[in-house]
Amino acid sequence: MFATKKTLEKLLQIYQKEIRRQISMTVSVTNSDAMAPRLDQTVTKPQPNEETGLPKKLLKLQKYHRFLSSLTPQEMPMATRGLSVSKDQSREFMACFPDIVRDLTETGKHIDVPEATKWLAKLLQYNVPNGKKNRGLATVLAYKMLEKPENLTPENIRLANIMGWCTEMFHTHHLLLNDIMEGTDMRRGTPCWHRRPDVGLGGINDAILVQTAMYSTLKKYFSTKPYYKNVLETFNEMLLKCSTGQYLEKSMSKTDKPDLSQFTMDKYEAITKYKTSYYTFQMPVTLSLLMTGVNDPETHRQAKAILLEMGEFFQIQDDFLDCFGDPAVIGKNGTDIQDGKCTWLAVVALQRATPAQKQIMEESYGSDKPEDVARIKDLYEELQLPHTYSVYEEATYDLLRTQIQQVTRGLPHDLFFKILDNIFRRTTNVSVSQSKKEKETFQDMLPYVLDSVVKSQKLSEVPDVSNWIKKILDYNLSGGKKTRGLITVFSYEMLESPENITEESLRQARIMGWCVEMLQAYLIILDDIMDGSTTRRGVPCWYRMPDVGLGAINDSILIYTSIFHTLKTNFSGKPQYNDILDLFNETLLFTSIGQHLDYTMAHRSKNDYSLFTIDRYNAIVKFKTAYYTCKLPCCLGLLLANRTDKEMHAVAENILLDLGNYFQIQDDYIDCFGDESITGKAGTDIQEGKCTWLAVQALQRCNVEQRALFEECYGSKEPKDVEQIKRLYEQLHLPEVYREYERTIYNSIMQRTRALPGSFGASFTALVTRLLNMLYKRNQ
Repeated sequence: MFATKKTLEKLLQIYQKEIRRQISMTVSVTNSDAMAPRLDQTVTKPQPNEETGLPKKLLKLQKYHRFLSSLTPQEMPMATRGLSVSKDQSREFMACFPDIVRDLTETGKHIDVPEATKWLAKLLQYNVPNGKKNRGLATVLAYKMLEKPENLTPENIRLANIMGWCTEMFHTHHLLLNDIMEGTDMRRGTPCWHRRPDVGLGGINDAILVQTAMYSTLKKYFSTKPYYKNVLETFNEMLLKCSTGQYLEKSMSKTDKPDLSQFTMDKYEAITKYKTSYYTFQMPVTLSLLMTGVNDPETHRQAKAILLEMGEFFQIQDDFLDCFGDPAVIGKNGTDIQDGKCTWLAVVALQRATPAQKQIMEESYGSDKPEDVARIKDLYEELQLPHTYSVYEEATYDLLRTQIQQVTRGLPHDLFFKILDNIFRRTTNVSVSQSKKEKETFQDMLPYVLDSVVKSQKLSEVPDVSNWIKKILDYNLSGGKKTRGLITVFSYEMLESPENITEESLRQARIMGWCVEMLQAYLIILDDIMDGSTTRRGVPCWYRMPDVGLGAINDSILIYTSIFHTLKTNFSGKPQYNDILDLFNETLLFTSIGQHLDYTMAHRSKNDYSLFTIDRYNAIVKFKTAYYTCKLPCCLGLLLANRTDKEMHAVAENILLDLGNYFQIQDDYIDCFGDESITGKAGTDIQEGKCTWLAVQALQRCNVEQRALFEECYGSKEPKDVEQIKRLYEQLHLPEVYREYERTIYNSIMQRTRALPGSFGASFTALVTRLLNMLYKRNQ
């Protein structure tokens, strides 16, 4: 018996340190006899006629150790074969998925864009249910083991299964973007989604659709639950963790050849912790704890400490399998060596390698030539890394079992043992000066917002990520008119009762405005990638920067998670907090639907203009622009003013969506006829063949000869063709048609707004009047 718990913890620390020293996790060691395989750990080589059922690769590796659980087929670990659950549990889990898809696509949602809902169903069915479903099944398993028996009702179990599918959708969102950024070809034995001929870079938007489908599912089933707020915050926090890990990994492969000097164990552990451990192990258990009403911080801390250790081993196991696993079993060909990734094998190899062996790493690591890949694998075997891994595997298993037994906050040890054994598989008008002043005041709030993000405790241990996030935000939030952020602020000012407006409430409104601007920046980054744009606001698009590229996809997620960090920091104590989160999530869903409609239109078969109708155009505008440009900032103003009446919001929405339609039609006109020195960007709608208001109007008015000209030149990047289209628009008098439309829509919106009754009607009319005066006859 140990005298005290403190003594035991000290001994455990010494034990863990010794394990790590032996496997070269923190110090370099030479190839000593201590690392050579022991005679009692060898396996007799089978005779040629023996029926072993083992692949040749395994037979070759068995010389290193009597038991390599990661490679023994009958003992396959979770990283390969998935979480071990009963057939009934697996069937119960799978039975929930069709219901979730139906809820998202067949319950009267988005009836004006049926093709978008069909696409969402196809997207979900192809990508979500076909993996090992470790995270989803772990969520259900944890809930059943943590919940009181009397609360394990069929309805609660069904909710746990739905929560599990939300974790799977989260995982799918991560994989879709990761596969695009890494140029992966296969996933789960089938072509990656973005490799399908009808997808391509549209897969970026599809990933957002999956993410928003997740949030929609959470809202439908859990919005009335007391733990809903914490669940949302968990998902948002995990998104930040994952994208932080993605950035750390991506930052190490910015050049053609990997910089092996960065391949340290500290760097590797940081990548593993953020990219894998948090959302693969901590998230399912955290969600289950929340569902069972456990909010005690110490309980969550103890669970997190163990689960992150498990997550680190899980990734090390995955690295090992990528190199030495059988593709027929793991469902993919390992590419870590070819991709030049910072893996556990590479780090340990560099720690042990002689100068000559390091030269082999420098020459061959990161090459996709088969002979170079073979050289690296031979080097790993020469350095006896399979044996090192097997020693590490057993030592880690024993250490984790000891740590589990030290859990003291009422957490069932069996839960952690179950996960452990699965891993190891052992068992109004505003003057110009006033507008300028308001914009300056709004701009003055940005440093605070940036500091609250980049100096947060969560990023303190990864300062290079913190610095990178600041660079992303500085670049992508600078410039621009700040229209949406400013609308948020003065929406609050004009909808709040005068006696409630204070410096602090205005400060919070400005912070909320910057959250809207961050959403705009997030959407713009992805839109520029998908559209192939070159400049934005007079400077190169973010992804065009030499040190960014397609890593901008992950950078956009870092912006997105910054939104929710800012919201949590400043608004989590407000009664409207859940409504604010729901509004952001709903807006992203609608915007990504619009983005999908716009993208598919731009990538249709050339000269197919059958969908260039005003109804189709209005659908694209409604979803892609109107929701986040007009409805979001104004409804946030309503919520900040504590106006939560749903009928009031519905009335506001109808008018605001028409206002958003007007805004987009203006944008289309400016893209074609605007002055680039004023707008800050070169118009590209004609070159990209977009379904714009001008194009729709032209097709409605042109004769046979003009239509032939339109079909020949529209969508061409040739300057002469672009000029032909612009001249056609002028021949059809579209500038005059636009000006008449502008007058008509202005009068219509004003008339409807003025008809609204009561104090709300008066304040809302003042708000809409101010918005219209901002937009009317703008030129940028």
